[in-house]
Amino acid sequence: MSILTARGIVKRFGGVVALNGAELALTAGRVVGLLGANGSGKSTLSAILAGEIAPDGGELLFDGKPVTHRSPRAARARGIVIAHQHPSLAPDLPVWENLFLGAERRGRLGLIDRRASRAVAADALARLAPGFDVERLAGDLSSAEQQLVEIARAMLRKHAC
Repeated sequence: MSILTARGIVKRFGGVVALNGAELALTAGRVVGLLGANGSGKSTLSAILAGEIAPDGGELLFDGKPVTHRSPRAARARGIVIAHQHPSLAPDLPVWENLFLGAERRGRLGLIDRRASRAVAADALARLAPGFDVERLAGDLSSAEQQLVEIARAMLRKHAC
C-alpha cells in the first residue's frame, strides 16, 4: 500500500499548465527518483508534496486518507521533506549552520546550542559521507557535496517539526 499518493494533480501558473493530471504513488521503504525533461513538472509536483505550493486540482492521500499540506511544516509533520535538486545553501556559513538555518537548536537559555548542532550535523552527514567536515564553508563545497548537505538537511528537518 502506498503511504503517499498523488492523484490527478493539476497546477497552473497564470496561463501556463505545469501539471495536468499528475499521478505518483510512494511506498514505505522504497527509494524513488523523479525523472523527466526540463519543464515536465518534477519540481512543481515535489513542491506540492512538500506543502510549498498548493495544487489547483487533484488530491493527495497519506496512508489512504485525503490530506492537504497547508505548509512545509504540515508536510514535515507527516515525514515528507524534499531535498531539492538545486541546493539553497548560505555560502559564507559552515555546513553545520546551513543544516539548521531556520530550525536552530536552542539550549536552556534560548541561545543556539552550537556544540549540539555540530554533533548532530556531523552524525547526519557521517551516515551519508563518513568523514565529512561540517566546519567547511558551504561555498567551498563541490556540487555533489552541496547536494549531500541538502539531503542531510531534509533528513534532519523531517524530525524537527
